[in-house]
Order: sequence, then structure tokens, then C-alpha cells
Amino acid sequence: MDQLLGKINLNESREINQPPMLMDMPKVVMKLIMEKTDFRSLQTLRKVCHSLRAFIDDIHPEAHIDVIGITMELNAISLFFKEIHVEYRRHEENSCSISCDNKLKIFEDTNYIDRFSMDFELILRNQNSILNLFQVSLSRVEIEDVDEIFRKMKHVLKSKKLPLKTKEVRFSIENHENVLSILPYLDPEYLKNLVINDSTICDRDLEILEIGGIMELEQWKNLDEIYIPTFRLRGSIKDFEYCSRMVASLENVRIEELMELKKTSRFPFG
Repeated sequence: MDQLLGKINLNESREINQPPMLMDMPKVVMKLIMEKTDFRSLQTLRKVCHSLRAFIDDIHPEAHIDVIGITMELNAISLFFKEIHVEYRRHEENSCSISCDNKLKIFEDTNYIDRFSMDFELILRNQNSILNLFQVSLSRVEIEDVDEIFRKMKHVLKSKKLPLKTKEVRFSIENHENVLSILPYLDPEYLKNLVINDSTICDRDLEILEIGGIMELEQWKNLDEIYIPTFRLRGSIKDFEYCSRMVASLENVRIEELMELKKTSRFPFG
């Protein structure tokens, strides 16, 4: 009998000393753990089991990302965030490749734009803190899928419960429609700096950027600094009276408007 009791006590001791399983922990403890876990580890945990994935997707732990960069190239999209670089590339008809951390994986029956869009949505779903920078760039090659990519990004941003918070947004784009796919869905309360460059710039005259629709946005009116150095702009210099610093090429500047702006704007005239 003593030997039997000894075995029972030994088994109980082993059970007591076993570390608790993650899914057996109280939800409050689980939530605290997830909030302290970095984005890459969260995505690894989502793949462990359905219950853990459902829990993470339900609580939306903060991603704590400070910079997001998106670069579009011929048949490829690069996504940068938290020192992570993911490249989505057209592979063959109706398939794509995804590379990250020197690892390459082929996905059948899906295209690279859809895979990028899914990951972009996943990142923004857990991003509620303020970005320092959100950047969207086109490379200097002709991109046949550019309109579809911007439509996908617009859909993801528009579907987000709260507007994306960022202090600065930078565009390297072809036209104003690219800007209008993104800018209206950024939180105007936090957006202070706007940079727009021409992705097709070369040794030629500056192209005209139509900014009429952009200037009507609340995001434009709340800006502190505006940099549009590689486009020509139509309109009045008074359209920039909201900001404290502006670098841009205007087609025409009337001296009367300039003097009026000096009296009423935040521009640091010498």
C-alpha cells in the first residue's frame, strides 16, 4: 500500500510541476501575454492551432509598428515593417511566390496582389498606435497592375474600423488618383507631414499634378509641412495657407497673394 501511495504522490507531483498549457491559462493572463508579444511571434502563434488563432484574432493585440513601406515593381510588391521585408512576386499563371528571411514559398491558385492584400489587412487590423511614417512608392518601370494594387489598398484602409494613424505619409507616384486612393483614409488629427514625388521623374520638364481633390480633404487642411518638389502645381499659393512650411513648384504666383499670405499664414517669412 505504501508503495502504491508513493507512486500516486509521485505522479501528482509531476502533474503539479508541469508548466501550464498556453490555452489553459485565464483569458486575462493570455491577453497580457499577447500584448507583450512581438508581431512576428504573434503570426507564428496563429499557426499553432485554430483555438489560439481565433483568440488572437478576437483580441487584436497591438502590433506596435512605427513604419510601414510599400514598393510596387514590375510583377512584384515589397512590404516593409518592423525590420521585416516581405516580397510578393508573380510566379506563373495564377500562382505567386513570397519571400521573407531568405525563405521562398510558392502559392498555387492565387495571385501576388491578393496575397499582399491579405497580409496588409492583417497588419493594419492590429495596428492602432501611431506610425511615424507610411510610405507608398512606385519604381521607375511600367506597372500593369498598379491600378488594381491601389484599389486593394484603398479597400483595406477603407474597411479599417478607425483611420490609420500616421505622422507622415510619403508618396512616389504617377498621378493624383494614386494619392486619393490612400490619403482620405489616414487620420487627419495625426497626419502632419505630406511628401509627394513623381515616380517617373527624369531629365524633362516637371509634370502637372492635379491637386484640386486633394486640397479639399481634411487631411490637407491639417498639415504642418508639404513637400511636392518634382511636380508642377496649378492653383493659388493661398491653397497652402494652412501649413507652416511648403516646398513646391507653382505655375503662377501673384505678388498680391504672396503679400496677403505673409500677413495671415504660418509661413516663416524672413
